[in-house]
Amino acid sequence: MITAKQFFPGAIDYSGRMSAGYNSGRALSAEAAAAWAGIVAPVVRSGTNWRILDLGAGTGRFAELFARVFKVQVIGVEPSSAMLAKIDHGADAKRPAYVAGSAEAIPLRDRSCDLAWLSQVWHHIRDHQACACELRRIVSPGGRVLIRGSFGEQLDGFPTLFHY
Repeated sequence: MITAKQFFPGAIDYSGRMSAGYNSGRALSAEAAAAWAGIVAPVVRSGTNWRILDLGAGTGRFAELFARVFKVQVIGVEPSSAMLAKIDHGADAKRPAYVAGSAEAIPLRDRSCDLAWLSQVWHHIRDHQACACELRRIVSPGGRVLIRGSFGEQLDGFPTLFHY
């Protein structure tokens, strides 16, 4: 039995087998993509100079969705080099940019993003306080932080949105 002392959030190794099959196992269906875009849309100013941070971007499924749907600049920050290697960068200039980095030390300028999106990553972050400080530093005044924490097989279609 695993005890609380043996569990280390953020200890999942996304290199090797995990990154190899991630895209096929976690792809967004057209219905799911439309649902998530609809949930996020009320807080995004499409077609403006807005910038979205996708923190813990994985292979870019939400970064790609947001860039395509909202026509805004998206920057994906991902700590796993194996996950970054699986991203299809393509030649489209409007595609998201990706950079290696962690939630505790986000490699972006102060106030450089209008929205931060964290999808199923909170449980991987080792230092929540440091992450919160980084998000406060990165997100512009009046910006938003959206945290998605449900598991795909348990998504009930009714997101809970909190205003802080």
